[in-house]
Amino acid sequence: MRILLADEDSGAIGHLQSVLADREGVEVVGSARDGGQVAGLIEALRPDMVFLDVQIPGRNGLPLARALTASGKVEVVFMASAAGIGRRNLPVPAGDLLLKPAEPAHVDRLIARARARNVTVPLPRRASTPVDALWAPGSTGLVRVDVDTIDWIEAARDYVLLHTASRSHIIRSTMSALERLLDPEQILRVSRSAFVQRKLIETLEQTAGGHVVRLAGGRMVRVGVTYGRVVEALGGKLS
Repeated sequence: MRILLADEDSGAIGHLQSVLADREGVEVVGSARDGGQVAGLIEALRPDMVFLDVQIPGRNGLPLARALTASGKVEVVFMASAAGIGRRNLPVPAGDLLLKPAEPAHVDRLIARARARNVTVPLPRRASTPVDALWAPGSTGLVRVDVDTIDWIEAARDYVLLHTASRSHIIRSTMSALERLLDPEQILRVSRSAFVQRKLIETLEQTAGGHVVRLAGGRMVRVGVTYGRVVEALGGKLS
């Protein structure tokens, strides 16, 4: 997780740097004291996340943040002084606001949420160890979704839907990023837009339009035409 800090207050930047210094998988790649510097630093440093003071001089933090989030290139967290602008007076969701001085636990929650929304952000784990859970935004915070409980996964533009027996969860990710995180012996990618839980596959069926896998419960998921390896792997289930 590469982080850029943007605040006129050098003390606030120093405090955040000390909070982030011992966080695994986190690197502060730079800082800005003026809003006019932020866009250029993002292009030069390619951070995953920006902590941005809403009253940073040079360019107002709110329209700047809107432009950054609209680009889809970076996660933005607003910062404001608790003694100055408060939650009631700030036109942003409270969940997107970090009050200064930053509390370490709050910073950790914001970083965890950014990772959950964008799985393409590198996670602090050994690449050879598949994840056993994903984290999805919920009404009261992050929700742990155990991989073992996922029936199938469906692409939805810049997001993916994690379908379980009880409900569906949405996270920001690409299918390729998920493929690097998941165990193919557990979750099998069957097309450009779908994964399925291997243990739930009951049959592989051939139709006029190609192959589909039937999951326990009756769900049918189409196998991509370029995924012949899936057909080979499931040949024993062909009906």
